[in-house]
Parts: sequence; C-alpha cells; structure tokens
Amino acid sequence: MFKKDSLITGILVGIAVPIVAYALIMILFEQLDQMDGSAIISIRPRTHALLAIAGNLIPVQIAQRKRWNASLKGVIFSTIILCGFWLYKYSFLLYT
Repeated sequence: MFKKDSLITGILVGIAVPIVAYALIMILFEQLDQMDGSAIISIRPRTHALLAIAGNLIPVQIAQRKRWNASLKGVIFSTIILCGFWLYKYSFLLYT
C-alpha cells in the first residue's frame, strides 16, 4: 500500500513538483508571449528552472503541517540535489 510519510514518497514528490512547475511556467510564458507580441516577456531559462525548484516550498509546507517528517526529509533532499544540478549547469553564467 502507498505510505504517505516515507522518504521515497518525499523524494518522488520533490522531483515531480519541479518538473510539473517548469512545464507550467513554460506554458504560461508562451501564452503571455502569444497574447501580446509587442510586450515580450523575456526570462532566462535558469530563472524558469529556479522558480520550478522553488515550487518545492508548497510540499514542504504541507509536510510540515501534517508532521510527515520522513516525507519532509525526502523533499528537502531532492531540493538540495536539484539546486546542486542548477548550480552545476548555470554556475558559469552567474557572473556574465
């Protein structure tokens, strides 16, 4: 059976939420760009990725309120891993 408070559940949620958030952010900005071609909203891909990673704040809050400590650890662990990938991928662009 599916156990809500487990480390694996937290890791899976911590990976799935940024993927879905990234897709939604991309769709949102594409729709905004198509609505009004004169007002181009330009945000770099690294900002999209960072906003998607920040989407993990929602499951962190939910896990904290419900006192799902094991799931909370999984979400935080996956967030730290994703931040490490973000730094690895975009560290050379940070100062340009």
